Amino acid sequence: MSAIPQDFLDRAAELSSDSTKPLDGSKKMIEYCHSILSNTIIYDTFEDYTTDEKFDGIWACASLIHVDRTSLLPIIEKYLNFLTNKGIFMMSFKERMEDFNEDGRYFTCFTKDSLQDFLSMSSSIEILEIIENNDVRKDSDENWISVIIKKAI
Repeated sequence: MSAIPQDFLDRAAELSSDSTKPLDGSKKMIEYCHSILSNTIIYDTFEDYTTDEKFDGIWACASLIHVDRTSLLPIIEKYLNFLTNKGIFMMSFKERMEDFNEDGRYFTCFTKDSLQDFLSMSSSIEILEIIENNDVRKDSDENWISVIIKKAI
């Protein structure tokens, strides 16, 4: 049984690319998104992005992995404020004991326990579910930790 509320799943199934707001700070990712999506793609960093809009969900699959650990919790708390009252926030990280640098990119990593401990440092966060999963890429044996959170009330 998933912690994702059924009404959210029902709404998500009806979404088109026109009703989503892609955001990324990588020019290469923006160019790629333009090649497959018809809607506007926002080029901004997670740190600098701001909006008055409210969202039912934020999907950050392997997106926040490149945010430095010292900046990560304030960013997560900021994005929680972009959610509606029933909104949920999903994010994923590589499952490793330590952060690392590879090919000039920084990777923030967690284990299930370290992610739970990290998020528990904020009274704004309610953890709904932590999921351990394998990489879907055929050429990778990487393991991932995904978490679904919402604003604590």
